[in-house]
Amino acid sequence: MTKLTIKATTPSEAIVKQAALSEVIQAGGKTINIQKPGVLAQFRIVEIVGAKTAMNAVYMDMLMPVQWVTHIDGAEIPQPQTRLELDALIQRLGEEAIVAIGRRLAEMAVDAESSDTVKK
Repeated sequence: MTKLTIKATTPSEAIVKQAALSEVIQAGGKTINIQKPGVLAQFRIVEIVGAKTAMNAVYMDMLMPVQWVTHIDGAEIPQPQTRLELDALIQRLGEEAIVAIGRRLAEMAVDAESSDTVKK
């Protein structure tokens, strides 16, 4: 007979695991945690900005860093659900923080490409 063991994750363990997946950036006088948004959040952003705006590659590239924000100065930042919430988050972050997040995302992409090249 096979024994099946189910390990429940406590809320504390879930928080620690989630925090381990994020990165911290210091920019614009703020401490910002970033983490790759889930697939649903990526789809919702198209709905929020509208299909016509979502087809604007420049705008969507500018918006990408904002989607990664999970915390600002320790306060949790939920994914925006409306255009007003999105605009408020952009304003709250400011240009310096958005640029810093964008740079980190670019570095992460280069690191991922380098890692893929090494694996081949």
